[in-house]
Amino acid sequence: MESAASASPFERTDDPRGALSSDSDTPSGERRRVQRGALTRDRVLEAALALIEREGTSALSMRRVAAELGSAPMSLYRHVQNKEDLVDGVIGLALQDLTTKPLEGEGWSERALAWIHGLRAEIREHPAILPLLRSNHLVLPSVLAPVDLLLEELLRAGFPRPRAAKTAWEIMWFVLSFVSSERRVEREPEPISVSTWAMAKTHTDDLPHLADALPDFAALGMKDIFESGARHLVAGIRAEFDAHRQEQQARNVGA
Repeated sequence: MESAASASPFERTDDPRGALSSDSDTPSGERRRVQRGALTRDRVLEAALALIEREGTSALSMRRVAAELGSAPMSLYRHVQNKEDLVDGVIGLALQDLTTKPLEGEGWSERALAWIHGLRAEIREHPAILPLLRSNHLVLPSVLAPVDLLLEELLRAGFPRPRAAKTAWEIMWFVLSFVSSERRVEREPEPISVSTWAMAKTHTDDLPHLADALPDFAALGMKDIFESGARHLVAGIRAEFDAHRQEQQARNVGA
C-alpha cells in the first residue's frame, strides 16, 4: 500500500469552509444527473459517489456534485460541512453493508473471515473509493467504523486490547493492500500470468523452478489467492492467540 503521505486529490484549500476545489468548467456534452428532488444528505452523497465512479476522484468538487444535482454549490453546505465530511460520507455509503449487517460465523475466526471478505466485496463493488482509502482519509469515521466492528469481535473473543488493536490493523492492511494490487493487475493489458510465462520461457536456465511451475501459476485466480491468504492469516492469528492463552492459563495455575 502506498504511504499515507501519498498525494491526495483532496488537498486542503484556504477556504475556511474546507470546500473541495471548485472546477470552473464542467465537461461538455450530455451529463448523467441524479434525478431531481428535494436535496438531502443522502442524495448529495449518492451523487458524489456516482460522479467518482464515473470519472474518478479527480473529478470530485462541490461545483461538480452540485451540477449533478442541478443545484447551486452553496446549497450543498446545508448537508455536508466540508470536504472531509463529503469524503467521509461517500466512503460510508460505499461501505454501509459491512457496518450495518451482522457478521456471519460461529466463532470469532469465522466472523473475522466474513469481515475480510465483506470489505473486499464492498471495495470491488465501489472501486472508485480505493484511492480515498489509500490517501490520507484512513482516520475518517466511515473508515474506522468497520475496524471498530472487527475490534468488537476480537475483544469479545478474549483478545487483550493491545493484541486486538494490532490484529485488526493487520487484517485491514492485508485487505487494502491486496485489493489495491488486484485492481492494478486487472487494469494490465494482458494477464500477469502471460507476461510471467513469456519471461520464464526465455530464462529457463535462470528460472528453472518457475518455468516448471508456470502451469500451476496460470491456474490461479486472484480470488483463489485472496481466499487462501485470508485463511492463512486468520489461522496464524488464531494459533498465536491460542498459544498465548494457554501460556497465560499455565502461569495462572502455577501461581
